[in-house]
Order: sequence, then structure tokens, then C-alpha cells
Amino acid sequence: MNEETFKCACESCGGRVEVPKSSAGISTECPHCQQLMTLINPDERVKTGNSFPKTRETGRFSPPSASSDISKQRYRPSARTSSIKKNRASPPGKDWQTTFYLSFFLGHLGVDRFYSGNIGLGFAKALTCGGCGIWTTYDLAMLMNEKYFDGSGHCLRPETQEQKETAKKFLTIMMAIGVVIFVITKIFYN
Repeated sequence: MNEETFKCACESCGGRVEVPKSSAGISTECPHCQQLMTLINPDERVKTGNSFPKTRETGRFSPPSASSDISKQRYRPSARTSSIKKNRASPPGKDWQTTFYLSFFLGHLGVDRFYSGNIGLGFAKALTCGGCGIWTTYDLAMLMNEKYFDGSGHCLRPETQEQKETAKKFLTIMMAIGVVIFVITKIFYN
């Protein structure tokens, strides 16, 4: 006995999911992006929020029409989905400070990219020796500006402002040491 199904799309990634009609209203995980969503059968007219939208012609509230267009289907985000979206910036297991120090000391080998889950970029960075240092500098700048993304698409950010301040001091000291070594080398070896 085949159960009737309906097609819907994930509100996060737009990936299509076919589920049994009996699962309407149930929270499920998208097989494409692993975000939780509550499935709503597009054939049912579901009241969303406190009221239906007003139409211009009549000025009355009317329920949304059932649409076969996948982009116009409505989903009710579950409570857990909204909390996942809020925590998207701090994925479990990937630490901003660890990524920063790996990028500084081993960035030319791509270790920071391997750690953050960007395996392909890690190999490319290792093969080019950190893009002759340019890629490593770029990654450090992206980390300091909080625009560095891990392999899952999560933005890595410091947990506290103190971590960022410590990283700034560390970079300043290391740049000063680099300048001193450069000057000493120029004086004694020229």
C-alpha cells in the first residue's frame, strides 16, 4: 500500500524533500543542509501568524492559495530551528583562537584550513606554501575581521573580546620581532 506524498523545499537551502502526507506538521531534518524545519502540506491552507494577509480588492483577510510553485510554499520554523540560526556563528568543535594560532604558525602548510574543515583549500594552500605568504596573510586578516568561514559555512568568531585583543597584541609583537630581525639581518649581512 503506497502512502500519498507531497513535495516541499527546505527554507534554508531550497533543497527538495518528498515526504508522506502523514508527516505534515512534524519537525524533520533537511537531508541537504541538516537544518530542522516543520513540514506543511502545500495543499492545506494553514493560517500563519495572527491573521491572514489582506487582499487589496476586498480588504478582507484571506488564506493563502495552495501553490504548486516550490518557492512559494510555507513552512513554520520550529523553535529549535530559530535557535540553530542564532548559534550559526559559533559551531561546536571549531575554535576561533585555535584557528588563529594555527593560521599564524602553520598557515603556509594549510593546517588552519584542514582544522576548520576546508580540506580542498587546505591542500591548495599547502601546495602553494600559503600562496607564497599572501594567502596566509589574507586568512589572518579574515580571522581578525571575523569573516573566516569553516567547511560548514559557519563564521568563526572569538568567544570573548579578550581573545581578539590578545590576538592583536600577539600580531603586533610578532610583527615588531620580524622588523627587528630584518633590520639586524640587513646590518650584519650587507
